[in-house]
Amino acid sequence: MAQSGVSYDSTTNKARVRVTITPTNAVDPWRYVVAVRGTTVVSGSVTGSSVAVTITNDCSITTQSVTSTITDAQNRTASAASTLDRSLCPPPPDYPHARDHIIAGPTLTEDSFVDRLRAVSSPALSESRYIYRTLVAGGVNPAFSLGTFHAESHSGTRGYATYTKNWGNILYYAWTADFGATPYAPGNGYTYAKFPTWLASVRAYVDLLQRYDRSGYTTVSSASAHWLGTIEGSTRHLTYLNNITAVMSILPDDGVPVMTALSVATYNRASVPVSYAARDNLAVTGYQIGKKRGATGAWSYETTTSKSTTLTLVSGWWTIAVRATDAAVGDEPVDRPARGGRRGERGVDTGAIADVAEVRVAAHPSRNLLELVQVRRQQRERGAFTREPLRDRLADPPSTTGDDHVFARQCVHPTPFFRSLREVLVAVSLVGRGGAA
Repeated sequence: MAQSGVSYDSTTNKARVRVTITPTNAVDPWRYVVAVRGTTVVSGSVTGSSVAVTITNDCSITTQSVTSTITDAQNRTASAASTLDRSLCPPPPDYPHARDHIIAGPTLTEDSFVDRLRAVSSPALSESRYIYRTLVAGGVNPAFSLGTFHAESHSGTRGYATYTKNWGNILYYAWTADFGATPYAPGNGYTYAKFPTWLASVRAYVDLLQRYDRSGYTTVSSASAHWLGTIEGSTRHLTYLNNITAVMSILPDDGVPVMTALSVATYNRASVPVSYAARDNLAVTGYQIGKKRGATGAWSYETTTSKSTTLTLVSGWWTIAVRATDAAVGDEPVDRPARGGRRGERGVDTGAIADVAEVRVAAHPSRNLLELVQVRRQQRERGAFTREPLRDRLADPPSTTGDDHVFARQCVHPTPFFRSLREVLVAVSLVGRGGAA
C-alpha cells in the first residue's frame, strides 16, 4: 500500500490522499476495502495488478490510521496498515514531552489510543480498549505508555516482545509472577517476564510506574533514565528518550484545556479590560492573549498567569484571542532552560486555541468611544528503534458588562488561525457608552 498527497483545502483543513493498493499474486477479480480509523471509506472490485483510490484526511486530527484489505477470487485475504499521509497538511504543533508526568490524566481518548495501535499493526490491538482503561484507572499517562511500547518493541511487532507479550520488556522478578508472568531466558544473559496476555503485562507495567512515581521518578525524562539504569541526560538515555517523545509528539492532544469564559468590557476609552477562564484535566497554568487589527493585520501576543489583562487598541476592527496552557508538564506556562541535554518545559500549547472575542473600536474626533458591536466565541473541537534492554527496570457562558443580554448559536467555521473550530456567535444588545476625552 502506497500513499501520496493530492490536494489540500485550507477552508476545510482537509487533504486528499491517493492510496494505491498493489497485491501480490492476487487472482482476478479481487475486492478491496480501505478504512480510516477503522471505518470503511471506500471499497470495490477490480481486475488487474493494482487500484488507486482517493480518500480524505481531516488534518485537524494529528494522526490517523489507514488500512487496506483485499480478498481475491480464491477467497484469500491480505491486509496492510499505516499512518494516513499528512504531507499536504499544516505541520502539527511540536510538543516537547520530556517533562510530562508519567502519572497524569489522559491526554488522548480511548479511540485515539486504539487507533495508534491499529496504525502500527500492533498485536496488542485486540486488547487495546482494556489496556487503555487499565492505564487510566492506574493513573498512567497513555501517551507515555505508547511511547515506551514503540521504543521497546515497535509496539509489539519486533524483538522478544513478540513472544513474551511484555509491554515494557520488563525483566523477570518474583513480583511479576503476581501478574501471571513466567521466566523467559533467550540466551542473552537476561531473563524476561513472559505474560499470558498483553493486558497482564500492562497491569505489571502500571504497578511498576506507580512505584517509580512514589520514588520520585515522576517525569518522562527521569523515569526513562531510571528504566534504562543510566544517568539522565546521557547519550544512551537521550537516544531512548527521543524514541519515546517522537511517538508522543505525533499523538492527538485530546486532553487540551477548554476555555470556559471570555469577557471584553465596554469602555469609554481604548484601554480594554479583558478577562477569561479555562479548565483542564489537570490544571491550567497560563494564558496567551493575542490581538489582531482587521482581517489582514499581524497577530501580537503576550503571556501571563493572570486571568485578566488590559489591552490598548486604536481605531478599527480587532480580534482578541485567548489560548490556555495545560499542566501535564509541570507548573509553569513558560519554557524552562534545557538542563543536562534534556528538552525543556512545554510552553504555551498552540494547539489549545480556545475562545475568541471580536470587538469594534469606533473613532470620534472629540472622544474615544469603544463600541462593543459583537463578541464571537470560538472553541477548537477536539480534535524508534528496536532494542533489547540491558538493565533492571524497577525502578459559563461569558459575562458581559451592564445589562447586556446574550444569546448564542453553534456552527462550524474554520479560519486560517483557528482550524476545525466550533463557533458560538454571541450578540450583545448594549452599545458601549462614550465619555469625554
